[in-house]
Amino acid sequence: IGGGAGIGKAGLVEALGREAAARGALVLGGRCYDLAETPPYGPWVELFGQNPADTDLLSPPGAFARRGSVGKIINQATLFAEVGDFLGAVAARRPVALFLDDLHWADPASLDMLRSLARTLSSVPLLAIATYRREDVTSHHPLATLLPALVREARADRLDLRELDDDAVRALVQTRSALPAPGRGRRAG
Repeated sequence: IGGGAGIGKAGLVEALGREAAARGALVLGGRCYDLAETPPYGPWVELFGQNPADTDLLSPPGAFARRGSVGKIINQATLFAEVGDFLGAVAARRPVALFLDDLHWADPASLDMLRSLARTLSSVPLLAIATYRREDVTSHHPLATLLPALVREARADRLDLRELDDDAVRALVQTRSALPAPGRGRRAG
């Protein structure tokens, strides 16, 4: 999901997460932070650091077993296979929803993992949603290359959020609120 800062990407994802959890899915999420603060595999470290007590989760992949850090990685292919096997096993028990926020700040290794998992897990009950700021993804940004690859290789859908015009805002408020329409309920005279 792409869009400008503050357009509602995170709000949309949070609403999807609540609905997925209400329907029995395991919801896990990881966030990227300013590039100076996002370590390698940062969103994945955060995602695997969540281990809800109400689930029969398997132990996280070895590299993410120590909460809040990345352990020893033999090579990327092995790491990606371990993470894919883990997510596949969890998804065999219950549907999984993964949310990765602010990928415009992701490190290349995290993006590589997303690409690998998107290809290998396309047939399991797993929904992966990633958000990014469209204006921060220039043609030289690694995400600019990844987005079309995800569409091509994993049948991903892209959603670009745009600002609503005044009529659309009015329609949204009218359908989502209990406010009376202007003039409704007023007495003449």
